Amino acid sequence: MRKSTPVDVFTISSNNYLGMTRVFAESYLEHHPGATVYVCLVDTLDARVPYDEFPFEIILAHELGIPAFRNFAFRYDILELNTAVKPFVIKYLRDEVGLDRVFYFDPDILVHDRLTELEFALSEHLAVLTPHLTKPLDNVCRPPERVIGKGTVDSIQSGLFYGYLGLIEGVTRRILNELGEATVVATGGLAGAFASHTELIHHVEPDLTLHGLKILWQLNQDGSE
Repeated sequence: MRKSTPVDVFTISSNNYLGMTRVFAESYLEHHPGATVYVCLVDTLDARVPYDEFPFEIILAHELGIPAFRNFAFRYDILELNTAVKPFVIKYLRDEVGLDRVFYFDPDILVHDRLTELEFALSEHLAVLTPHLTKPLDNVCRPPERVIGKGTVDSIQSGLFYGYLGLIEGVTRRILNELGEATVVATGGLAGAFASHTELIHHVEPDLTLHGLKILWQLNQDGSE
């Protein structure tokens, strides 16, 4: 039976997430004894927080060697900043700590078992990605309740629907600016789903293209006789 070696792991957190980060670290170490958990703290040290009691090693984001870190951090909100420093943490762990492989997990994860398959996979490949979605999304076109998604599925649906709606409205406005007043007819199988969420579309004819092709065919038939 193949044996796997525990892989060190890192996550990224701010002070307000350290409670969940601790739970993650403790659960990972429970099933991976001998591993080390590294946490990149994207925040300033707070005297009220007992950092020494946590079961992980802390790396301060401003010590990662990111050029002009204050300017870098100013570009993002705190969630985006936690994501933006990720490649710099990987480089730090490789160059400064000497790791040749490492896992990354979000800090709000609870580990229930040894991640043996991931360990084997990482020993055979340069990188291993695990999907958030393990089954296809349904193909029903409906707008999500919120533009700002609360999870992976919501965010994907919101980006697809409202992103495409914005594309439709943007192109339509440009056309109307050139033509002046015009009647806007939406066509295509999903036209109705978008038309009900914008004031720029006046009518919906899902089969407009097919009607046009039929007319062209009829004209050609008449012309051939």
